[in-house]
Amino acid sequence: NMPMGYVRGSAKDHGRNNQIEGRLEPGQKVVVIEDLISTGGSVLEVVDVLRPMATTLGGVFHCFGGTTEEARELLDTFPHFVLGIGGVLTFRKSTLPQTLAAAVPLHRLVVETDAPYLAPTPHRGQRNEPAYITLVLQKLADVYARPLDEVARTIMQNTLRTFPRLPQHP
Repeated sequence: NMPMGYVRGSAKDHGRNNQIEGRLEPGQKVVVIEDLISTGGSVLEVVDVLRPMATTLGGVFHCFGGTTEEARELLDTFPHFVLGIGGVLTFRKSTLPQTLAAAVPLHRLVVETDAPYLAPTPHRGQRNEPAYITLVLQKLADVYARPLDEVARTIMQNTLRTFPRLPQHP
């Protein structure tokens, strides 16, 4: 298994100067940490920068909160990636539930806390913690109209497939 790589910051930071390509190996798992709000970036910038490696890289698009079109673009372009979903899914004004229902199969998701940030409702504004992940799972169960235990099992399978070095539990 290849070691984990991280791509942090705006795609503009990495630009088209091959900084990403020089740091990543084919088959390597990557967590893409793209700060779209503070950098004014876009998911399409990430797609453009990573596209040459689309079929050889895998990993997580961290803290996804994009549109239906962006979700489709990411999942279609990067077959070995999943979208990381956190507390934003539970926010009252979030459009993420509709985006997931319209464009994202459950087997292309993992859940994440992004602790200490983005605590799910009803803890919004407080320090986030791993114990709150069950609230995100429950919201996913609601979005996909599936039993909570089925959603939790599927998410665990996705996580283990994405991060095969994690300990396997029965």
